[in-house]
Amino acid sequence: MEKIQSAIAKARADRAATRLHDDVPAVETPVPKPSYGPPVQHSTRVASRILTTYPDQAVAAALTVRWREFPIFEPVKAHMARNHVVTFTGAPDSVHFDVMRTRLLQLMRANGWRRVAITSPGPSCGKSTLALNLAFSFGRQPNLRTLLLELDLRRPSLARLLGLRKQHHFSRVLDGSEQLHDNAVRIGTNLAIATQSGAEPQSAEMLHSPAAGTTLDAIEASYDPAIMLCDLPPVFASDDAMAIMGHMDAALIVAGAEMTTIREIDRCEREVADQTNVIGVVLNKSRYQEKDFGYDYGG
Repeated sequence: MEKIQSAIAKARADRAATRLHDDVPAVETPVPKPSYGPPVQHSTRVASRILTTYPDQAVAAALTVRWREFPIFEPVKAHMARNHVVTFTGAPDSVHFDVMRTRLLQLMRANGWRRVAITSPGPSCGKSTLALNLAFSFGRQPNLRTLLLELDLRRPSLARLLGLRKQHHFSRVLDGSEQLHDNAVRIGTNLAIATQSGAEPQSAEMLHSPAAGTTLDAIEASYDPAIMLCDLPPVFASDDAMAIMGHMDAALIVAGAEMTTIREIDRCEREVADQTNVIGVVLNKSRYQEKDFGYDYGG
């Protein structure tokens, strides 16, 4: 673990040195957001318009009604355990994800962010399992509304990991043909998960389309989540992830221990950083856990 973290730090330092050599400031500045503006500003504008017309209690009541439109789903404990979703029951291993949740929440609040992309350099790094563990960890915070959206439309897996048999098509929400509450489930009172049943053949085109960004804006405004976790495809598997990455506030990169190379992590971090803020790298599937649980948060 220490060797991997040192290699990541060295790669970042090398990039900074290269920028200095080219007379470019070494501090990475965020790339300007797309024309719809940062989500926190968008949400503030929408909230102001609503609050001008309706009392606070009416706004809260409307949000409660919207969240109740999601059908309730209760995952089977044994199924979740088999799929390593330990935060569903609050098992002892969930403390690792709770630590990550707290760090994420602090960063999100400090920067006014809501949308977090969860991606990986390549397939089989466990990003979807990690996304679910984070979602359930956030869901145990009663005052936080959390949305987990499946944007890995080419190889969706959230429904399988949850044991959800009902057919959902989040792709139809993205193109505006169906409603979110018809393609998502609610677990408890404050966690909703939108899934995709089967591969979407036109996934790249759909994620590239202006409708995708507009839909994410509308979802954020309508459901007012404290955090939107977005399970994105692997960066190097296709162009799907980078097609939607510019609509994210920040990204968390999941690397597979003993399968993802330092070069792949570095390249992935650079490409994602061109589109949004990189929160850090999570080393997943490690056989050796140190006191920092394998999480590397850095610039």
